[in-house]
Amino acid sequence: MDKTDSSLSEQFVTFTLAGEEYAVDVFRVKEVIDPPPVTKVPNMPDYIPGVINLRGIVTPVVDLRYKLGLGKTEHTTDTRILIVQVDIDGKETPTGIIADKVSQVTHISKEEMKSPPEMGTRIRSEFLHGMGEASEDHFLLILDIDKVLAADEMLHVIEQAEEQETTDGSDENASVNLTTEHDTDATTQQE
Repeated sequence: MDKTDSSLSEQFVTFTLAGEEYAVDVFRVKEVIDPPPVTKVPNMPDYIPGVINLRGIVTPVVDLRYKLGLGKTEHTTDTRILIVQVDIDGKETPTGIIADKVSQVTHISKEEMKSPPEMGTRIRSEFLHGMGEASEDHFLLILDIDKVLAADEMLHVIEQAEEQETTDGSDENASVNLTTEHDTDATTQQE
């Protein structure tokens, strides 16, 4: 099959966006976290609500539903952020992607992987490595995370966030709270 990447593993983290199941190579996912407060960064695309501080590292957060044209994420108790490694200028850079729900790690062999159709999916086919069978009547869409999270866009976000941090020099940045109601006690942040 010509569309799939031979460097992909056969293990994938699966997650839900707008009722569809997606997958990312397990080796690209560093961790899954509850949504912390997100610091807004001026002049960012609408699908990037801002950045988080991930153990001292400025980490952009992408509303993947919105980026893929599936509408903005409605945050629930199941909402999570997958921290994925994205290749930006030859350097692996952590980036958060918001998922409606993270499901499981699943195995899909390279032989079982199918080429994505050129039409019929709700996202652009160049964003896909392929499709894997989740059940007899259901497919997983396996994302090419580097193409979905175009490196030049993420580099711009990181540079803007670092510039804002340097000029502000304080914690007075406006924040968006992506946490759910039951998480607010532990994550409330003063604006």
